[in-house]
Amino acid sequence: MALFDLFRKTPPAADRAALVAWLDSRAAHLIQKGIHEYSRARAGTAWQMIYQEPMFIEALDVARWRSFPIGLQLVGEMVEGALRPFAPVPVALPEAVAACALAAFDRHPVFAAIGADAWAAMRGELHDKLVAVGLHPPKPVKDIAVPVGQRIFDLMPMHPDIKQQDSLIVRNHLRTSLLTLHVEFARDFDRAALAAELAPDGA
Repeated sequence: MALFDLFRKTPPAADRAALVAWLDSRAAHLIQKGIHEYSRARAGTAWQMIYQEPMFIEALDVARWRSFPIGLQLVGEMVEGALRPFAPVPVALPEAVAACALAAFDRHPVFAAIGADAWAAMRGELHDKLVAVGLHPPKPVKDIAVPVGQRIFDLMPMHPDIKQQDSLIVRNHLRTSLLTLHVEFARDFDRAALAAELAPDGA
């Protein structure tokens, strides 16, 4: 039987804990991949040297952690839109997804270079942004990242003279990456069961 188990697909996930872990890992990957790829591309052949500079390493870490809640916001909004058609009580879904995103955020301690006050403000903004998605129909996945593309670009740890006018490159990376994550989410989660857990019918 063990041999046949190798060929069995993992059942789709359908619980809060799995969603929290997924939000954490995918938001981190979305942000870190974009920052590293852009930084290396802009640094050119000198990227290995730059990555050894303490000042750059510090700027890189600050960029990663300041961008992380924005990544959670993007992935969380994508998840909320994917679940809303299945939710027994759709109006309850944004708060539930926000709670999962905050749980993912709270897995990480305050980054000292950012400070507790700014960290708390980032957390509060993450909550408010995700709750607000319930005020309008779900956006097409390709459009979710458009409002924050410039913010992520501004956080890139490169000198302005090197960054040039690349905000569209950064924004488009976010857009295509979210489309990939949308396919992955639909594959790996039982959306109906997860939506029923997050926003159940209490009647």
